[in-house]
Amino acid sequence: MNELVFVMVSSIALFVVLSFAMQWYMRFCLQKMLQKKHEWLDFIIDTSYVPLDWSKGNATKAKKGAMDAGQLERFNKKALAKYQRRLKKLIKYVRVSTLMESEDARRQVIKGLQDAGGQWEKGFGLHDAVDEYE
Repeated sequence: MNELVFVMVSSIALFVVLSFAMQWYMRFCLQKMLQKKHEWLDFIIDTSYVPLDWSKGNATKAKKGAMDAGQLERFNKKALAKYQRRLKKLIKYVRVSTLMESEDARRQVIKGLQDAGGQWEKGFGLHDAVDEYE
């Protein structure tokens, strides 16, 4: 009987410890995700470049020189589509985020992101950030 009580108490204690550990880890991951999104927002608005996390691999492939002009153009179109999708998700995040100071600040951030996306379509800032920070 004592062994059964010990096993039950140990199981409950283990469950409680694991619950707290999972809660801490989830909070840690959420904080990292939000921090990264806000870093991307600041970077895009300040520079109008594609964030380094998004473009590093693509910029390396584009600069290797193994592609002819047609391949490079198709590659850049695919990269731009990928960046635009991520930018759309970032704009959606800004629209629903409760972390914005005011509606005016929210509108300014969204306009800055849309302006940067428009510049990317013209070819500005696609892989430029990697050149500056290498």
